[in-house]
Amino acid sequence: MTNYKQKNRLYYRQLHLQTIDLESEDFQQATLLSDHFNNEAQQWQAYVNILGLLALKKWLSDRHLTLDNPIESLPPHQIISSEPICPLQVNGFTVCLLTDENIVNEGIEIPDKMINSPEFAAHFYILIQVSVEEEEAILIGFIRHDQFKNRSLQKNEIGNYQLSLTQLNYDSSHLILNLKYLSPAAIKLPENAWVLEKLTSWLERIFTEAWQPVEELLGNRKPIMTMAFTLEKTTEKLSP
Repeated sequence: MTNYKQKNRLYYRQLHLQTIDLESEDFQQATLLSDHFNNEAQQWQAYVNILGLLALKKWLSDRHLTLDNPIESLPPHQIISSEPICPLQVNGFTVCLLTDENIVNEGIEIPDKMINSPEFAAHFYILIQVSVEEEEAILIGFIRHDQFKNRSLQKNEIGNYQLSLTQLNYDSSHLILNLKYLSPAAIKLPENAWVLEKLTSWLERIFTEAWQPVEELLGNRKPIMTMAFTLEKTTEKLSP
């Protein structure tokens, strides 16, 4: 093990981060699924991503939560990408998984679309480091989508947001509490403006075309006061 990795492991232990053991069947499944790709670089990226997904799935399962996405059914372009894997579903929440082999202290990058696009934005962004040689994965930390606005994130030259590790929540128990007891509606995600505009227009048309004004509804009826007066006169005639 290199000095760099030893320092990293010591640093992570000091933070009391969660370690997830990777079993032989995890490596077998990662090998099986990554072998579908011809390019060697794509195979390795898929291998690491799949191990990260398996680690997350196992970590959630140990805490009575389920990763709803079958790993083998994820789109191939996501599996071979170095970008975060989004969207994943856990207990009604959308989760974004960031997986890497070497997470340096300078931080990580998150593409703009993973934060601001309704298609990819997630309630939680979870960072996992996969250590193939040590046969383990480490849950570094997480961040909620509604916390980005308080972090003053800066974009780099290729348009990705820079997120330092110190901006993450290292306490994984907080993540579990959020996933189990928080409502997804409590964390507002970007909405598709086009869909909202169409829905608003549709509702306005319904109210305009289908709803009759009160004047039209009452147009062929006697006024309420007249009806009451007539009823009173009729009652007087019937009285002994």
